[in-house]
Amino acid sequence: MLQGPSNAGLEALTFVPVADHPEGGLFYAGLQCDGKIYVFELPIVTSATDTSVVHVNTITPVAGRTDMSGLHYNTGNGVLYAIFDSSNRLVALDVAGTCLAEWDIPGNQQEGLAAFGCFLFVADDVGPAVWRYVFPFAQEDTDDDGVDNCMDLCDGFDDKVDADGDDVPDDCDNCELSNPDQNDCQPNGIGDTCDLASETSNDCDYNEYPDECDIADEPSRDSNLDGVLDECQLAVLPPQVTSGEDSARKNRYISVDPSSNGATPVAMRVTLSSMRRCGDSLDKSCSSDSDCAMAAGLCIEHPDVGTILGWVSAPNANAVSRVVGTPVFRVWPETTLHVGDCEVVPVATYQVQTTPDGALFSGPLEVGTILKPHVLWHYGDTVGIGTGALPPEPGFTPPDGIVNITDVSAYVLTAEGRTKPNAPTTWVDLHGVGDGAPPNFILNVSDLQRILFGSEGQQYTDTPGQLNPADCP
Repeated sequence: MLQGPSNAGLEALTFVPVADHPEGGLFYAGLQCDGKIYVFELPIVTSATDTSVVHVNTITPVAGRTDMSGLHYNTGNGVLYAIFDSSNRLVALDVAGTCLAEWDIPGNQQEGLAAFGCFLFVADDVGPAVWRYVFPFAQEDTDDDGVDNCMDLCDGFDDKVDADGDDVPDDCDNCELSNPDQNDCQPNGIGDTCDLASETSNDCDYNEYPDECDIADEPSRDSNLDGVLDECQLAVLPPQVTSGEDSARKNRYISVDPSSNGATPVAMRVTLSSMRRCGDSLDKSCSSDSDCAMAAGLCIEHPDVGTILGWVSAPNANAVSRVVGTPVFRVWPETTLHVGDCEVVPVATYQVQTTPDGALFSGPLEVGTILKPHVLWHYGDTVGIGTGALPPEPGFTPPDGIVNITDVSAYVLTAEGRTKPNAPTTWVDLHGVGDGAPPNFILNVSDLQRILFGSEGQQYTDTPGQLNPADCP
């Protein structure tokens, strides 16, 4: 009965509830080739084994019109909606098949529809695309505020009264100040914006979020349990971001300005906060699941994320520090510090915190190595475009997401000691001497080799399956 020519058979289906019907209702099926609706009863309630189908009725919505491609029954208003593809028409019917209204709809190959709230969704094969229309099905306004029930934001009150202009009607607004998000983290029935403005709640870290909710989300931020964020009690600040060329992301270094605490001795702790890898092997970097398509895995956070990696050592003459196992308390007069070690790997993010005593810590500074280059590459992006400019202009721009001959040129020109054009050593220093060795602020063939390996799409590690892509030997 529902067979038709190729690609013109059963094309639409919806269920229509019927009160007191033993099966709960009937199925309405649309046949594309003749544009008719065939009504069936199926034993979906009365039997778990019976597969019989009973034809109940045939409806012709619009005589002579074919190419029905979608059906939807809206329980809110009891109306059946049908799409006719070739004529680009949407038809409203009662359950007996009487036409109630028609509309033109855009598109070329509309193949499905559904309704939710005040919206009608139409799927189109061309694109493909899903079109959403504001469509007040019931067309009721019980509180007489000029807004249809299904779009009413504040039922029983006037939606148009909004003194603070935040698009939330006053009678349903939890704050007289503008707060379109209506956040109420406690919750106490008063928006966070008003709690902070009235000083009912504090915000000592200036993140526009009440401190008591910061502590509820992360209890470790109040280590002495006095209700005050640790960073607001400490006389120390986190390190700051560096400026100029030192602020660029690098493959094997993270750079910070540790001088924010002046003459106060502090130690700096490093934590791995993000390192996304393809879950099938954990040695291929990724920024989304699509990067892992060829690896047949999902892009997930590495199991080591959240691990405290260690402490920043005192710097050497090149302002390079290592990650060591015990805290190093000192005054940090340096305005730029490069932290490079086995634990600092490409395509990862780290948190650096200061502490005066090893117990209470400042808020974190987040700083990362290079972003994931193109899906084909995992590391080796050292520079962007080479300008070839003479002093005082820089010779190369920061990494640009591409691993190519420009990265090789940056190594060669910098290794030769060219005044210009060149790149900072920390940009092109990817490796020390020996398998898995940390960067050493010396440019040699190991660094060039790593850039070439990166351009070939190899992962950083020489040993597939190694959990840390740069484990020390």
